[in-house]
Amino acid sequence: MATASGNGILAGAARRGGRRESGGRRRPDPQRRRVTVELVRQRVSAPDDLEWRFTLDPEEREMLLEGLDAVDLTLKHREDIAAFLAATASGGRGSTCSLRTRG
Repeated sequence: MATASGNGILAGAARRGGRRESGGRRRPDPQRRRVTVELVRQRVSAPDDLEWRFTLDPEEREMLLEGLDAVDLTLKHREDIAAFLAATASGGRGSTCSLRTRG
């Protein structure tokens, strides 16, 4: 699944394999062809029990769910950044500072 998370866009393409074709050539009802994208569960569902799963980079997912851009995401770590800067400003000798990572 490709993203343009800086723009708040989630884009993707699904393969057509396994799709059931109807014998008639009638115009489809848009309400019956509704597709749902669930970002939290990372799932796309469609009528006739069709479902696709996708994965996103955890940071991209967080940005999309919380409406953040890259700067906002970085600012969520401002306390860790300040601690790191304070430790390195003192020359970094004899003091350690570890940044927590999400995993």
